[in-house]
Amino acid sequence: LSRRKTARTTLPSLFIVPTQEHAERIGDLVLRQAPLAGWFEQPITTINALTRSLMRQLDHEVLTDILKRILLRQAISDTTLAYLDQVRHWAGFGEALTDLVTELKSNLITARDFTRRVQDLLPAQVLTAPKLEELAQIFSTYQRLLDEQEFLDAEDEAALLLKHLQRQRRMRYELLIFDGFYEFSPFQLTLIARLTRLT
Repeated sequence: LSRRKTARTTLPSLFIVPTQEHAERIGDLVLRQAPLAGWFEQPITTINALTRSLMRQLDHEVLTDILKRILLRQAISDTTLAYLDQVRHWAGFGEALTDLVTELKSNLITARDFTRRVQDLLPAQVLTAPKLEELAQIFSTYQRLLDEQEFLDAEDEAALLLKHLQRQRRMRYELLIFDGFYEFSPFQLTLIARLTRLT
């Protein structure tokens, strides 16, 4: 930063950290140790806050968590189940399914990908095969309901954001700094790759 502080530029720089607490600690440290001219023009943000900020540019209505749970309940109801039939009405099953779908989509695994992976596993997973097949069917039904009603959940919007950034030419950054991360999700890694192309 000290090398760049004198170089005036119209391009923004971003300092990206894992948590808001980390962002506040870095800002406090910089201000106490060596106040930098123009520091406040270089925002410190978290990767989640940056993602939300970029998503706002897409201007899409995103499914709320409550509506997502309702739609998943509808997907469970619409799917013919045998192995999972006894638990289909359990509140805990709905919560676990919501977590599963969110986790899969956050890792850029679509319903089609998951179904294909389950089919690849089936010969070796005789005991869990019925459960995996029915989970894949529920996931596919949920995605079909989303598509039919032209809804986007947060994970769909994230995937849309990645496509948008791949086509983006006008948005540019002078410098991106990532600090304090130990690991990244597949979505975050792809986001970083897209943003890096814009520096």
